[in-house]
Amino acid sequence: MDTQRWAGIIMAAGAGRRMNSRRPKPLHQVCGKELIRYPVELLQTLAVNPILVVVSPSNAEPIRELLGDAVHYVTQPTPLGTGDAAAHAIAALDDSAQQLILLGSDSPLLRPESVRQLTQHHLSQDNAMTLLSAPDMLAPDLGRILRNEAGQITAIVEATDEERTAFHPAEVNAGLYCF
Repeated sequence: MDTQRWAGIIMAAGAGRRMNSRRPKPLHQVCGKELIRYPVELLQTLAVNPILVVVSPSNAEPIRELLGDAVHYVTQPTPLGTGDAAAHAIAALDDSAQQLILLGSDSPLLRPESVRQLTQHHLSQDNAMTLLSAPDMLAPDLGRILRNEAGQITAIVEATDEERTAFHPAEVNAGLYCF
């Protein structure tokens, strides 16, 4: 990817309540492959190392059985959200990682080239944080990006927190971050 040392964190500890299933969301299959395999294989393709998968106490064992020793595991003991899960993973990293890619376990459509472009932009702008978004999307369950007049991101409003009287296209959060 580049000369920077990247680590990857995959968020897989969420309950996935919107799936309406007893199966943990990362273990649902899309095109014959479990969702969690997509981001793991993506980061492996990009030679990101180490890869940490944040799991919950309830889904840790089946995810470990599926992925084996291909990744490192970090358990988020209580589901306190993405920030808390990321904090647990970051605490488990050693000092060799200079940059961080964070993504969800439910990202089967991300392409290596999209991640490469995002990481290059992140480094070229010397950003503290860079995220991937998609403009003009009709995606009622994705977080909305809010920007100020200068075009800077000021907030991400989760779909469950947004008050809507009418649904409209918006710039949405793709769930891929560089730090």
